[in-house]
Amino acid sequence: MTVEDTDDLIINTKIKEYDIGSVKEGMSVVIKSDATGDQEFQGTLTKIAPTTAKDTTGQATSNSAEFPAEIKVKGKSDLRIGMNARVSIIAEEKKNVLSIPTSAITSNEEGKDIIFVVQAADDGTYIAKALPVTVGLETDFSCEIQAEGLKEGDEVIMSPEGLVDGVQI
Repeated sequence: MTVEDTDDLIINTKIKEYDIGSVKEGMSVVIKSDATGDQEFQGTLTKIAPTTAKDTTGQATSNSAEFPAEIKVKGKSDLRIGMNARVSIIAEEKKNVLSIPTSAITSNEEGKDIIFVVQAADDGTYIAKALPVTVGLETDFSCEIQAEGLKEGDEVIMSPEGLVDGVQI
C-alpha cells in the first residue's frame, strides 16, 4: 500500500544549469498538463537542490547539469498524482505592455532597434512604416516593446528582412 496526499500536490522537476541563476525559491509558477487541456494552475517553486541530479554511480544524469526542484500546487486542481506537467517559472512579470515576436525586430542603418508596421497609403495601397522601438523584458520567443505611436491591434510585419521605410507591401 502507498499513502499519497492528493490535497498537497508537489511537482518534481529539474532546472537546467542555464536557467539556475535566474530562479529562486518562492517564485510563482504556471502549470499545464495535456490531460487538463487549456487549464492553467498556479504553484510556487518551493525547493531547489544545491547539487545537480546524479545517478546511482554519482555521475550527472545528463550532459548538461540539471538541478532537481519541487513545485507546490496552490489550492485545488484537476491535476492527479502521476500526470505529466509542464511548468513555467515566472522570473519577472509586467502587465499591460505591448509584446511582439522577437523575430519582428530588426535594426536600421544606425544600429537602432526598429519594427515595421503596416500603414495605409493615400492611394489605397499599404506601405511598411519603420518605427524605432525600445525593447523591455524578453522571453525566448517574444519581447516587450515601446514605440511612439504604436498601439494594440497595429499590424506588425513578422519577417522584416530587406524592408525599407515607405516601401509598398
